[in-house]
Amino acid sequence: KEPAREFDARLNTLGRNVTNEIRFRVIGKGDPTGSVTGALVVRAEILGARLLDRAGAVLFTPKVLPYADAVAGSSDKPTAEAAPSFDPATSDVAGFRVGVKLKDLDATLQRLYGKTGRSSSNSGFAGYAGVLSANQMGCMSIIGRPSPPMGTVCVVAYFDKDEVVRAIKVERLFPAVADEPYRRALVAKYGPVEDAKGGAVFLLGWGQKVDIGGGPQHALTANFHYDNDFMGRSGNSIGWVSITLHLVDAAWASTFSK
Repeated sequence: KEPAREFDARLNTLGRNVTNEIRFRVIGKGDPTGSVTGALVVRAEILGARLLDRAGAVLFTPKVLPYADAVAGSSDKPTAEAAPSFDPATSDVAGFRVGVKLKDLDATLQRLYGKTGRSSSNSGFAGYAGVLSANQMGCMSIIGRPSPPMGTVCVVAYFDKDEVVRAIKVERLFPAVADEPYRRALVAKYGPVEDAKGGAVFLLGWGQKVDIGGGPQHALTANFHYDNDFMGRSGNSIGWVSITLHLVDAAWASTFSK
C-alpha cells in the first residue's frame, strides 16, 4: 500500500497530467469474442508500456509478458486462440453434421427423441426438397398451451432431392444464463467469431455467408435469446433461454439462386 500511496501523491502534485505509452504489434484481425465487429477490427499484442509525467519522466513501467508466455502460464487460457479456425467440413451442432444420408439421421433422431415428422416443404429455399423434424413445435411458446419444459430439445433438418441433409438446426431451452459463458464455449469449439450482432437476440456467425430464403446467414449461426413474452417480463418472472445452432452446407447452398 505504501508504494501505491507514494505513486498517487506524485500524480496529485502533477495535476494527474500523465501520458500512457503503449507499444504493440498487430497479430490478427477480428474480435474472437464477437464483442466488436467491423472490417477494421484488429487484434494486437502489447509489447511494452510506460507511464510518463508532463515533463516526460517515467513514473511507472509495468511488466509485460510476451503473449505466448502469458498464455502458457495462465490457468485461464484464451479459448479463442486455442481453438482452430472454423471448418465446415468437420463441424457439428450437438453431434449432428450436414452431408449425411437422411435415413441415417432419421434413425438417430428416433433413437434419441422418439417419433420424427417429415414434409416435402422446401421452406422457401429452392435447394431443399423437404424437412425432417423431431419435436419441432416443442420449443415454441404459444399462448393458450403450457410452456415447454426446461431442457427441451428440438431438431429440424433440411434435405435435398437426393435425400442428403444440407442443413440442420438444433434448439434447446435452458434456465436463465448469462450470454458470456455461452459465447466463450462456442468460441472454444468453433474458433474466432466472424460476425456478431447484439440486442434482444444475440447472434454469432462463422464461415461462408449464404442466403437460404430467410436472408443471408453464415455456414454456422448461433442464436441466443430469452424466451419470455412481455407478460412474463412484467411479472418479474425469470424466463428461460433459447439457444439455437443452425449449420448449413454453405458450399452446396451457394450454387442455388432465389
